Order: sequence, then structure tokens, then C-alpha cells
Amino acid sequence: MKLTCAARIFIALFLHAAGQCDVKADNTNSTTSFFADNAYGRGGTGPWISPSGQYFNNVTYLTYQGPAEGAYIAAYNHTSKVWKGPVKVLDNPMGGVNPEVHPTKCESGSCVDSHGAPHIAISDDGYINVFGGGHGGCDHAIEGTVWGDNIYGQGCKFRKEFPNDPSHIGIQRHARSLKPEDIFQWEKIELDVSGLVPHASYGANLISGGDIYSIVRGGSHTADWIYQKSTDGGKTFGEPVRIFKYEKTSKKGLFVAWYVRCFVRNEQATKKKDRIGCFASWHNHQVGWTGSHGPDRRNIYYIEIETSTGNFYNIHNKQLNSPITFEEANSDALVYESGYNGIFVEPTDARFNKHGDPEVLIHQYINPFNGWVGPRKTTNFIYTAFNSNTSEWYIPIPILEDDDPGLTSLGAFDKTKEKDVPAVMVSRGSSVDYFDGSKSSTGSIPSFTKNNEKSFEAEFKEFKGWLDIRNPHKDGRLMVLDSFRGTEISEEYYMGIHLYGDGGFVERNSNESSGLWKKCWEATTDDECFVETCPMNEKLLKVVLNSAFDVEVLMFKIFERQDGKWDQILKKKPRGELPFSYETCLSVSGDFNFILKARRSNEIDDSTSFGEYKLIWGGDMLVEKEYPVPKEGNVKEGFRFGQKPSSPGPSPSSTSMAPSFQGDCSQNGNSRFLYAVKENTGEKIWRTCNRLTGWTEKKKENACRRDYGNGSEAKFMCRTTCGTCPSVAQRMGSVM
Repeated sequence: MKLTCAARIFIALFLHAAGQCDVKADNTNSTTSFFADNAYGRGGTGPWISPSGQYFNNVTYLTYQGPAEGAYIAAYNHTSKVWKGPVKVLDNPMGGVNPEVHPTKCESGSCVDSHGAPHIAISDDGYINVFGGGHGGCDHAIEGTVWGDNIYGQGCKFRKEFPNDPSHIGIQRHARSLKPEDIFQWEKIELDVSGLVPHASYGANLISGGDIYSIVRGGSHTADWIYQKSTDGGKTFGEPVRIFKYEKTSKKGLFVAWYVRCFVRNEQATKKKDRIGCFASWHNHQVGWTGSHGPDRRNIYYIEIETSTGNFYNIHNKQLNSPITFEEANSDALVYESGYNGIFVEPTDARFNKHGDPEVLIHQYINPFNGWVGPRKTTNFIYTAFNSNTSEWYIPIPILEDDDPGLTSLGAFDKTKEKDVPAVMVSRGSSVDYFDGSKSSTGSIPSFTKNNEKSFEAEFKEFKGWLDIRNPHKDGRLMVLDSFRGTEISEEYYMGIHLYGDGGFVERNSNESSGLWKKCWEATTDDECFVETCPMNEKLLKVVLNSAFDVEVLMFKIFERQDGKWDQILKKKPRGELPFSYETCLSVSGDFNFILKARRSNEIDDSTSFGEYKLIWGGDMLVEKEYPVPKEGNVKEGFRFGQKPSSPGPSPSSTSMAPSFQGDCSQNGNSRFLYAVKENTGEKIWRTCNRLTGWTEKKKENACRRDYGNGSEAKFMCRTTCGTCPSVAQRMGSVM
């Protein structure tokens, strides 16, 4: 069925893909179904690199590969309905600045490498970890680094010359938010500090029992798959543990590499609470033989990792070795044998069902081309699960009913509903088919039936795929990628990226979502390539001066406090009639003061006029204020904002901290600072504790009682710590 643009937005389907609705670009109230238009390359590499998003504390955080193959993040608050970002989190040396500096298409094939796409892990205390940038690496020591030889892999993936990464090293990268649930402040975590392996491909992560597991292929194709465990929210990771071993077999002369899909416990299940499940298929890839990078992925295997002990087991709880060898996998972990008939298989989605039994969706395909050239062709998706009643795997069951599904298709379980047999979504060209899962009347054999009401043909140029979200909200289950109907440049290089849920696509104002790709397209350096938001550790400030009768805004200024002094960093005079808006990037750690001057433009009327201004910083409304403008004279308005350091402890130290907000106490050497506010002007005056000690006991007592009585506990504690209210503190001890 064909869906109109309006229907796409409101009909609650599990998955959809669509382009921009027909809107006028100059209409500030127009919206798009995508939240950003600068997804680059593939935008992500599912299902191997996952998860791309995570729902946490009523906010969905979304990462994707943007311009120059960098890692970007955006966030959507499901309560306030406010979008933030995208913000560039990590550079990717495998990517250049733009296709003119770094050609997208090279003589030897595509130079865009989407294997370094980001994935996300949010710790229990809200700190956001973003990983990305990895695609293999070499086995030799990397010049200029502390890393030695790669003990988990052999050889290099390619020797293609990339502008910023001549050896195509593809080192894994990691950034962590400086504050919980904040996408604007980041610190790059050096791998020699965190312990993460530098050589990595197909990065994924799991969260189990509060611990974060990083699961990667430890190098190029010729490398072991490994995991590392973090027990401190992603700050540091333990020693790598090998899961599947790359090896040359002596009997068949095969070079066995792996593709692995792991998953964690199902909270509804009563068993396997302490297990990580992993499905895998193997691939023949000889060291140094790039021609061997073919499409063959064979057989399906399954193992489990016990999180409490680190022991490996098969489905029958037989303990296995670490790493799993090809011989042991075939003897103790084989689920499905695909054979050598030209049909290949890979685990595209997997999970524990509500009973705690593992189940897997298998992509079955052929390659009608020679070697790794051209797209693969899907023949079907097949399903199997472990039947705990018979202690055997179900004979794999085909999902699709026809013989020509088309070129590389995507498949996924509908994880929103817990059923004995899960529903399955399959994308094919411009359509998405939905299959309900059920069991036969005897209750023993799973089967799948197409649900025509939930299947649809979407209105978009070309469906590019979807990216998964951990613990999704019902109104934000998946990220969907599609090609543009836009300019020649945007259509060739970039994609729209959407958030989809029960209410359809989560819309965004077109002024925020459109044209983001242009910034990097026009960039000549990586520093300039940060879309239309701001570089890392800066937030976009929007100054909005609304239209007002008989009010003329003369100018506005922004000052930043540096080394105890206020330095002017911006002076702007609005041109033309109001409304007027201006945007600039400011450091997230700065302390700023906004000053506005206005006057009456018409003195005939004796009544007072009113002006209005708004400050929006990083998507948060700082202030929206209406101010009076009398008939005569100029009016000065001010607003202070920025970093608010926490109150110091009771013991002075030598740490230097710039004072930033009313009620805070700051340190500079052995001096303590506290500011008072003049009632007539609102001016803030900072004084040292020595100045305050001259106050009379009565004045100090009144000040402390006033501070504590109106909720200014920080000021009370500051003055107490400074020694200006010791007697009052003693008398008020019972109150505190």
C-alpha cells in the first residue's frame, strides 16, 4: 500500500523509512521527518556495530557516522519533545574532510569506510561512552604510539592510502561525557589509559549487571574476536579475553576468520541471567591475500559466556575453552551447517527469548559476482531457536515466501513484544514486510505469516537501512536511513536519519535538521567540519530579539570571565527590523554575561513599551524575558550564565576556581570568595572572607539567617566555612 506523508507520520508501524515531507524551507514552523541530514557513507554498520542508540532516563541518545566519517550524537527528550545536537564527538582518521579533499570514490573503489561507525554505552550513573573509528589495524607497532605489536591479529586489512591514515590503520577511539546525560562536553579517553585494545573492527558493546562489555574483532579479518569488561562505567577496561580464534587449519588448509553477534539476558526470563550469548559464522580469509576477501560466511555456531566466572559453555552447559577453535566449534557449538553449495549464512539478529532460550535470525544469501564485488543477493531469512523441551535446535524455518527477495536485505526481530515466537521485519527495496511468529496447533513448530496491515511500501528515494537502539522507548524504537530527494551533492553523498516509534517519525524543525551536511562539504580542515552546531566542548548560543512596538535594540554584548576579569568577546548591533537572531559557539566551561541596551524609537507616546529577548544555549532555554522600555533614556538588561562549579569542601586548598554563581564559594590560593548582590542595580560584588570578617556579629547573623532561610544553603555553608558565621553556625546547628 502507498502511504501519504501525513500517514507516514501518524500511523504506528514498527518500522518505516521516508524522505522529507513537502515543506517550505523558509517556514520556521516547517518540520522534517529526519532529525539530521548529514549521515555519511552507510551512517552505521548494522548488525555488527551496535547499539547505535540507547534510551536512558526518558531521553533517546543516537549516534551515527556523519561527515568525514566522524562520530556524531543527537538526543531527543520524550517529555519536553526537544531535540539537541547533533554534536561531533570523535574524529575518524580513515575519513577526510570532504569528498573534494578526500574523494568519495577512488580508482580502486570506494574510499568511504563505514566500519568505524560509532556505538554507544551509557553507564548506570548516566555517563555516555561513544566508541568508533576502528577497522582492523596492522600487526606491527604503530610509529609514534606506545602500542606494541597486535597479539590478537595478523597482517593489515589494506594498504590503500587514505589522506589522514596512509596505512589504513583504523585505530579504535573512545570518548566519554564529562557530565552525566550531557552530549556537549567530552573527553577523549586515551587507550593506554582505559586499556581498550587499539586494533579493532566491528565494535559492539553489551551492558549486563551494570558492567560494560566491549566486543570487537581484535584487528583485521585475520584476528581473534575478543571482549573486555569495564566495571567502572567505561573509564577503564580489563584485559582482553579471546572468544573465537583466527587460525589456519592443518587438515583442510582453511584460514578461519569469524563474524560474531552477541547479546545479554532477557529481563523477563528466569534463567540465563548471568549469561552472554554469542552466535557466529566463519569465513575463509588468508593472511596477506586481499583477494580472499570474498563473501563466504558459513555455518552458525553458538556459545555462552558466564559473566560471574568468565567461563565458556555450549548450549548443553559443557564447559569450553577460550578461545573457541574451529575444531571445538564444529564438535561442540554447531547450530546449523550451511554446506558448500554457494549459499552463505550470517547471524543478523539474536537474543534470549522470554523463556531464556537463545534464538537467531539468519541471513541467507548468494553472491552473483566474483569476489567481493557488487552487493550480495538475499535468498531468504531463516529462524531457529533452542527448544528446551527437546534439548535440540529447531530445524531452521524460512521466513520469506517468494524466490527473489532482492539485493542485500535487512532483517530484525520485533523486540517490542515478548512472544513464544518473535515477529520479524525484513526490508526489500522500497518495502518492509512484517511477519507474525507463532507455533503450530501442537505447540511445537514455529511458523511465520505475513501481516499485510503492518507491511508497507514506503515513499522514499532509496531505503538505506536501520540502526538499533538499546532499551528503546515506544516512540523511538529505531533509527532509519534513507537517500535524499535534494541537491545533486546531498543525494550523492549524504542521507537523512530518522527516529521512528509508535507515533511514526519524531519530527524536527527544518531549520535545525536541514542543511547540516553543507558545513562539512565546504570545510577545508577537520576543525571546520562540525556541522551547524559547534565543535566538541562548545554549545550553540542563540540570541533571539523578538519584535516589539517602539523599541530599538542598540546592541548586545557578551563578556567572558577570565582570570578574574570580564573580557568582551562579542558585540553585535542588530541590522534591520526585529525580530533578529544571532548564533555563536561558546565554551561549555565558560562563565558569561549577556548585556543588552535598548531605547524607545518613538517618544510621542508616554506609556512604557516592552522589549523581549531569549537566550537558548545547547537547546536549553536559559531565559525568555520581557523588559520595560520607558519613554526617555536607554535601558540596560543583563543575564549571567555558564559553568557552575560545585561548592568547595570545608577545608581550603590551593586549587583555583573562578566564582560563577550566587551562593557559591570559590577558592584562590588561601583566599575564599563570596559575592553579594546590590539591591538597587543587581550588580554582583565579590569579596574575600577577610573583607567579610569586618562585619558585626549581628550583620553576619542576619546574613546567615537570611541565606539559610531563603534556601541559599550554599551561601550559608560558604560563609560558615570562611569563618564569618561561627557563632551563628553553632546556634543553628540543630536547624541544619
